This record gives sequence, C-alpha cells and structure tokens, in this order.
Amino acid sequence: MPKRSKRASMKCLDTSSVCDEQKWFAAEDMWPSIRSFCKAWDGARDLGTVSVFDRSCRVSRTFNKSGEATAAYDIEHDQGMDIVSESGFFLLLGLLLRLMPNSFSMWAPPCSLFIFFTSSLHERHRCGPWGNLDHYVVRLANRISINCAVALKVALKFRSDCRAMVEQPAGSWLFKSPIWIEIIAGFYLNRTLT
Repeated sequence: MPKRSKRASMKCLDTSSVCDEQKWFAAEDMWPSIRSFCKAWDGARDLGTVSVFDRSCRVSRTFNKSGEATAAYDIEHDQGMDIVSESGFFLLLGLLLRLMPNSFSMWAPPCSLFIFFTSSLHERHRCGPWGNLDHYVVRLANRISINCAVALKVALKFRSDCRAMVEQPAGSWLFKSPIWIEIIAGFYLNRTLT
C-alpha cells in the first residue's frame, strides 16, 4: 500500500479521517443493513436542518437563528463524525432520520480533490473518474464521496418529505463519478448554478 504523502495532505485540508484505511466503511456494499437500520428507526423527527460537512457551522447557525433545531456534521466538530468509519456513517444517518417533514439537509462534500487546481494530484479524467489511486488522499476523497452519496440516497429515500441540496464548484469531478451519476439520475436531481 502506498504511503501517505504529507505534502499532498497539506493541499487537501478538507479531506480527513481518523479511521485506518483498512477499516473504512464501504457503505455502497452495505445497503441491506443500511436499509434495515432506516426501516427500524423510530426516533423523534425533531430537526429542521442538518448540514453535512459544515466545518464553519454557518449553515446550521443561520437556520438556528430562525428558531429551527439544527445539527452540523463535520469531523472537525467531533472525530466521531467521520463518514468513512461505520459508527460515523450511522451517526449521520441518525441525524438525517431525525429531519422533520418539509425540513432541509445541506451537503458540502470536500471538493479539494475533485477540482481543477489539484488535477495534477488526483488525475481524474473522463475514463478514470476515480483518479490516481496511488495517492492516499485521492482514495480517501473517493471513500468520503461514495459514503456521502449513499447517505444522501438514504435522505432522499427515507425522508422524501424533506429537501436536500449538495454544493460543489461548477467544474467538480464529484458529480461525474458513477455513484453520483446513478443517484442524480435515479432521484431526478437537478443541477443549479449560482
């Protein structure tokens, strides 16, 4: 297994995990147990907003000012909020399942390894949307992206009475990966540029 590059990691500060790579949770392979977890969930629906990857807490603070109960999910707030770990993934699902009807989830997956400025590192291209897998940070960004897509699928399927928005720069490769293409098509998601 190639070693982590400290120099590459410094370029991609929004892409981190406390979980060893051998223990990364492959959410896409666990759909039956994820589905069972969601179907069995019977907790309160008490959140008006869940902001996923909200390091600054701006989204959650903004909605909180209007009187809504909010939750911000980001590894910078709590290392247990590590989407590549099994417990961190299910923690996120628990927050999403707490969304009240007509509430909102805002997603801002790490973009640093999906944009043009780091293309010499990630080397993503039309025939290779997963990029150069020799780099630890590229593999980590892919795992975060895949688990994020599966968690979004949960929100769309099990909280269809809620709204969701995923933010990425216009040229991001994130939405060009197979799992995102499948979710965008499967749930008829629209792209809006601001």
